[in-house]
Amino acid sequence: PPLRERKEDIPSLVQHFIKELSLTSGLKVCDISSEVISLLTSWEWRGNVRELRNEVERMLIRAQEGEVILPIHLSEEIREGRVSREVQSFSKETLNLKEAVAALEMELIKKALEESRNNKSKAALLLGISRSNLISKIKQYGL
Repeated sequence: PPLRERKEDIPSLVQHFIKELSLTSGLKVCDISSEVISLLTSWEWRGNVRELRNEVERMLIRAQEGEVILPIHLSEEIREGRVSREVQSFSKETLNLKEAVAALEMELIKKALEESRNNKSKAALLLGISRSNLISKIKQYGL
């Protein structure tokens, strides 16, 4: 059966591929975030297990040795799928662009702080903004 019909197998397959690729290629990571597992599980896989293996390999290449695999290490296609779902959920709640952007920005900041264990420099890097900009936004939103 296609991978999209076996979503419950995805977390164990990802772990298997990480171990396999670490042994064969020497690419080593510390761990994989639960958000990445969630994104991979919710993705509508068009292909088979090989497509998932290729995505895991790309994530390992993008991550630095000893680093936790985060959504930033996923392919843009899978990351954009996440953004699309989040935009859909916000549009149900409010059509006010300013409020929706602020709510999304707050959620992304919270997630980056969580993923970086409250390391503001790392969180800013994940968000693609400067540390001072992040600190300003944290104060602005009272986070």
